Amino acid sequence: MLNLLFILAGLALLIFGGNWLLKSAVALSLRLDIPKIVIGMTVVSFATSAPELIVSIKAALDGSPDLALGNVVGSNLFNSLAVTGAAAIPVERIHRMREELGFETIITGYGLTESCGIVSMCRYDDDPETIATTSGRAIPGVEVRCVDPAGKEVPRGAA
Repeated sequence: MLNLLFILAGLALLIFGGNWLLKSAVALSLRLDIPKIVIGMTVVSFATSAPELIVSIKAALDGSPDLALGNVVGSNLFNSLAVTGAAAIPVERIHRMREELGFETIITGYGLTESCGIVSMCRYDDDPETIATTSGRAIPGVEVRCVDPAGKEVPRGAA
């Protein structure tokens, strides 16, 4: 019950913080007579990247440079490429994304933004079937295990 309360409180604070950020950015642009696009590209973009920055700095200070690098790479990949998410999609969709939309690089990834940004992903040269039907391979330095509710490891491919 306490976890649910924390989730609801976090969601409320997230909504409040996002609204405050937006109103403050608009007020700053009006007060300084700066175009809103400039404020959006600087202040707002920094604020939305701050969580990744904090995780990366903490990881680097704690002696985990791989975690810091994975967070930076994962965040930038998810913001700049065609990422299908961890869901299996039809292989034909991958072909269409390349042919009709012009995406050169399409990956499928699975991330945990609260820990390191990305856990597994396909590689840029993976074939469309691998991209469409898997979440890729674990990134270097990350161990991925699937376990049941009791913590016992589940065999690969088991539901």
